Amino acid sequence: MMDQSLENAIRFISDALCENPKADKVKLIEAASERFDLTPMQEEHLYEFYIYNPAPQCSDPGGKTGD
Repeated sequence: MMDQSLENAIRFISDALCENPKADKVKLIEAASERFDLTPMQEEHLYEFYIYNPAPQCSDPGGKTGD
């Protein structure tokens, strides 16, 4: 189960990258880390997710789950 603050950080970064795909990912990770008070381990997870193994930048708008 993923921590809520980490989920919020991922959503924050993903939304920013959808708006501006050329945004500086390192700065976004730093901003998200500060904004959502992430631990160093959570911040490292974001680096792995966005920098080392780049994830798709925008999610499929029709791919939302949950009811």
